Amino acid sequence: MRYPLKLSRLVLLSFCLVSALVVFQIKASDSTAAQAAPDTEAIEEIEEIQDVTPVEAAPAAQPGLLQIVGRMHPAVIHFPIAWLTLLLLIETAALFTGKPEWSRFGLYVLILTLLSFIPAVTSGLILSKSQGSDPDFIKLMTLHRNINLSVVLICVIAFILRIARSEKLQGRARLPYFLLILVSTALIAFSGHLGGKMVFGENYLPF
Repeated sequence: MRYPLKLSRLVLLSFCLVSALVVFQIKASDSTAAQAAPDTEAIEEIEEIQDVTPVEAAPAAQPGLLQIVGRMHPAVIHFPIAWLTLLLLIETAALFTGKPEWSRFGLYVLILTLLSFIPAVTSGLILSKSQGSDPDFIKLMTLHRNINLSVVLICVIAFILRIARSEKLQGRARLPYFLLILVSTALIAFSGHLGGKMVFGENYLPF
């Protein structure tokens, strides 16, 4: 127990010595500067006091129902991203294993993906109406919106193909269906990257 106590005393003593040395150097510098400075006439200080009337800030306007729905976009947009990523993993397993259980499970996940697009797209379109007028930001936001709408369209086409080819999606239609899911997942990942740049700035990521 004595060793930590001695070590703490040594650290405290060292800190005191360093502090004293710093104070001594500051005083020495001040005295040297005072001796080297020429005598100057005293300057009369004039204080000017102004009466300032406090102004009360106007209360911030409360957001309406549509604005609240729009501001939920950063939260609900993660659901279609997660469902679509899970769908790609399931369809990859279904493609390489050929088991109908994976294919049947993928249909349910595809339905959940399409349902999750409803609040994400709705809130995004509402939020886009109140995003200022900066041309660079508007250009980025427009690209972000168009890519997301394209993902929704591709998923709808994949769903129609899935229903038309039965629940198991057997035969030659499986590969085009898989490619549709793959492309939509890649697009939504890129769209999410654009959304991150809109929130955190152009230089948040180096690409």
